[in-house]
Amino acid sequence: MITMCKKRENSAVVDTSAIMYFLEKKIDLLDAILSSDFEISKIYIPDLVLGELKLIASKGMSRRARLARIALNYLEKILVKREENVKVIQIKCPEMESVDDAILSWAQDNNAVIVTADIKLKNRALKSGLKVLVPLSSKSKLREF
Repeated sequence: MITMCKKRENSAVVDTSAIMYFLEKKIDLLDAILSSDFEISKIYIPDLVLGELKLIASKGMSRRARLARIALNYLEKILVKREENVKVIQIKCPEMESVDDAILSWAQDNNAVIVTADIKLKNRALKSGLKVLVPLSSKSKLREF
């Protein structure tokens, strides 16, 4: 009997903290992800992350709010330029669930790597058996866990 294996696409799901971190450091997040040792070929941006960025961007003129507006402009440009590699996805997030919970659940269901600068999310993902990419301080590289 032959068992058919579903071909696994190396994909990554990116959270808000990673986008903000890389833009703050003026590093191209997508190049860092695509050049990682995990050989990522598809990058997914959850609609929930876009929602978080919009919320942060709407909060006045703080450095964080300005960075969120820059992030939204950056994502808009890359979605046009690299649409074969980058896609916005809809993730359902029940009222009592956090965005991190929704990202973890989606990554587990889709066998995806999580890209984050959030230590709590990284630790939760690792405990769940997921692969994680985190930025190395002051470098344009991501560290694989």
